[in-house]
Amino acid sequence: MVDYLEGEGHLVHDLHTVGDGCPDLLVGTTWGELVLVEAKAPGGRLTTEQKRWHMTWMHLPRCLPKSVVELRAWMERRRKLWLA
Repeated sequence: MVDYLEGEGHLVHDLHTVGDGCPDLLVGTTWGELVLVEAKAPGGRLTTEQKRWHMTWMHLPRCLPKSVVELRAWMERRRKLWLA
């Protein structure tokens, strides 16, 4: 997912070692928006800590993709919303 994001020109900061439910990636998009990405394997679920973090920070755009295809589609929807 990082390779895809960086290949599209987005800035990516890896947060996966922060813990306490913090998402895996902070992404500075090419259109000027900050978004959070919590990558999940197919069938993966949020932990209790992750659910708590996402509820506390619910005002920030965040994506929970299970694949690059899902991430790409979500990023395209965000771009269209941002630029509308």
